[in-house]
Amino acid sequence: MKSLLFLLIALPIVSFSQPKLEFEKKVNPLALYTNPEFIGGQKALDSYILANFKINRKDKRLKTKGEIIIKFFIAIDGRILRPSLLNKGLSKKLNKAALHLISNMPKWKPATKNGVIVETMYAYTFTIK
Repeated sequence: MKSLLFLLIALPIVSFSQPKLEFEKKVNPLALYTNPEFIGGQKALDSYILANFKINRKDKRLKTKGEIIIKFFIAIDGRILRPSLLNKGLSKKLNKAALHLISNMPKWKPATKNGVIVETMYAYTFTIK
């Protein structure tokens, strides 16, 4: 009787098995993201800024030094959108010149995420020494 009772108690436990565990291979989402790129790369961007950013006479005379950090978005078609200052910048004229230069940049190669072109934020620092 004891063995029959044990069998009746153990039988349901044996007949119900654990669910089968399956492991998914996780893919790093950063591996599927490409950064936006100025046509020609970082050196071409720096050359463009150096060739086109002009410091006004007053700031040259005052030997203005520091950084202007501009945040902007690169649209899915590569256009520059919504440039704005991320820091207080330097003089009003230098800030305006930096914003104007960024606003009028040539189109970029846009970023992609999972193979889809996406709008992306980018920041550029103008360092004046």
